[in-house]
Amino acid sequence: MSSVVCQIEDQSGVEDRGYGRSLRMVQVLEEIVLPNSNTAEMCEAFVSRVRSWGRCVQPITVRIYGDAAGAARSTAGRSDYEIIRQFFRTQPDFRVTYHVKSSNPAVRDRVNAMNGMLRNNQGERRLLVNPGCKQLIRDLERVSWKADSHDNLLPQLDKTNPGLTHVSDALGYLIEAEFGLRHRGGPRGT
Repeated sequence: MSSVVCQIEDQSGVEDRGYGRSLRMVQVLEEIVLPNSNTAEMCEAFVSRVRSWGRCVQPITVRIYGDAAGAARSTAGRSDYEIIRQFFRTQPDFRVTYHVKSSNPAVRDRVNAMNGMLRNNQGERRLLVNPGCKQLIRDLERVSWKADSHDNLLPQLDKTNPGLTHVSDALGYLIEAEFGLRHRGGPRGT
């Protein structure tokens, strides 16, 4: 069970807004990795981490992104997102909205969106990662495309190391939803 806690910051100036440009950045504040865990435990860990930062006067706005497969019912009868909704109904100091697509974006689209945030063709870096996010940094450094027996790259991530891809996948759902490319060309407007 892997999750990241991020903040999206709009650094657009008056001139940028006048030209319809958006200079939004993502800061990864924390990662939460719970081996052999479940959705309810992840919710508890998230709330505990955020509360440890100090009391907030207003409700904390939380936007949840994630794997579309989390909407599927488990053998217990409730989906992961139903468990999350039920949990946050008991947390009045959190205002939660859900931004989970009905199907997952193509892996290549998610990877391209992440790479564009890490460093785009103008050399801009719009994704900052807290150095304490060791698992995420390891993922970003080591996750690669799978290759066939002739070293030709395949359109799927190499998942031979079970310790890799989970945290970067979690971040990738947010990045693709907010900063992915539109199918008709160009980045999404804000």
